[in-house]
Amino acid sequence: MTAIVGINISPTQIARSLLNFPEGKFLLMDAVEMDFADHSFEQIICVEAAFYFNTRQQFLREAWRVLKPGGTLILSDLSFATTELLGDWTVPQANTVKDRAEYQNLYQQAGFKDVQFVEVTEECWFRHFRHLKSWLTEELQSGKLDEEIYNLNIKPLDNLLSSSVITYWLVAAQKPVNML
Repeated sequence: MTAIVGINISPTQIARSLLNFPEGKFLLMDAVEMDFADHSFEQIICVEAAFYFNTRQQFLREAWRVLKPGGTLILSDLSFATTELLGDWTVPQANTVKDRAEYQNLYQQAGFKDVQFVEVTEECWFRHFRHLKSWLTEELQSGKLDEEIYNLNIKPLDNLLSSSVITYWLVAAQKPVNML
């Protein structure tokens, strides 16, 4: 049987994970400094988190280290050309990338080969936020949402929806079998 191990830097999220899946193995750990031996895992999955890490590049190097030869890193990730529109989000400036080529280069620098990138910004990002904006408007119009709360949320949503500095990626990156 293959073991599944979840890591997170937040004790709150670890506790929530254990409530949702008591049989799971969840460890409090920073993804840029994993306490695992080299070549420990066949697969690593990172969902909407790498852009928060300090830094994404360090995470990619660390993922490469703990993957077995031939192992695969799977990500859903956001890249930002700037962090100006992000408000309270804590995205390190070092994680900004100006374009697809710079983003792809991060994986090559970490040692990954056979890297596949699928850009799904419209499908996964903009569609979600348009739906959220529509829901907020419906809640306001039905009287279920206070106008002040609506206004606090709608401007950041409008900023995100009009932004061209955010790209949503699905990525599969393989660690080479032969590392000569």
